[in-house]
Amino acid sequence: MGKEKKKKKRSFMSRHPGIRSVAYGIYALLFCALGILMFPLGLIPRAWTYKLGRFFGLHVTYRIIRRKCFLNLFWAYGDKMNEKRARMLTKKVAVNLTYSALDCFYLWVFKWRYRKYDPVEEWSDWSVVSKSMEAGHGVIVATAHYHCFEVMPVHFCYTRQGFDGGVIARTFPSPLAVKIYTWLRKRYNILSFYNDAKSIIKTLKRGRVVGVLPDLYAKRKYKVPTTFYGKPTTTFDIHFRLAALADCPVVPAFLMRKKKCPWKYGLMFYDPIVLPKKPSDELVDQCVQKLSLVFEYHMRRYPTGWIWFHNKWRIF
Repeated sequence: MGKEKKKKKRSFMSRHPGIRSVAYGIYALLFCALGILMFPLGLIPRAWTYKLGRFFGLHVTYRIIRRKCFLNLFWAYGDKMNEKRARMLTKKVAVNLTYSALDCFYLWVFKWRYRKYDPVEEWSDWSVVSKSMEAGHGVIVATAHYHCFEVMPVHFCYTRQGFDGGVIARTFPSPLAVKIYTWLRKRYNILSFYNDAKSIIKTLKRGRVVGVLPDLYAKRKYKVPTTFYGKPTTTFDIHFRLAALADCPVVPAFLMRKKKCPWKYGLMFYDPIVLPKKPSDELVDQCVQKLSLVFEYHMRRYPTGWIWFHNKWRIF
């Protein structure tokens, strides 16, 4: 008999849910305090702020995320990755991550200026979404943890008329953190759905937009085995099951940051993925894998926008 696979030791936080809840509550309060302390940055030219962000990303954020990014990059690309390229990509990821933090700062602290300074300037093919909306169907927009993904639902629900809706949100261990993020999104007319399939289906059947982030490793139910960069992992399938029940397409989309103006974006859409009303489990699995391949295709072309330090393949 072969050796049994050694069970991975659970982290301290996962073994103590009470302490984890308190810790996430403290993180949320610190996040709010940091937003207040950063307020003076909003009074100086935005180009200067992002130059400071680039410096911080190269010298601070890079050191924090370097190890995990390297592990994932070498695992995903194999022999095609080397030390020099991994260092270059990780630095760009670190800078983009810092830029995204600044995007959230402007988004949530300077809300009254957002409609005038909408960062999304271009769209690759808006008809992908508008055709479904005109037919009276809703749309599930599937994106990844790619650049400042919080900008996308705000663009749909706040700056574009008739495209309101919400997001399938992550449930944090702390109720305080959940309340803060729900309130921040609600300021832009964005609903947050926490384990509430009925409300999601109702929203879609009213012809609204619902956003989802299905790119990370799926730990609990509603997951299927998939491959990403040719390596085995698991991915959620709930968004496809909801799309089938609401008779609406799943549209992959990505925000693309401008090089010269890093606070500006373009919005890139891919072809919608459509399921029948009563799909088989096999067909759902195929659609989940198809979406993973779309994500992989995009990230191979533009790898520095993705947050590469997530444990997508469970290798650390």
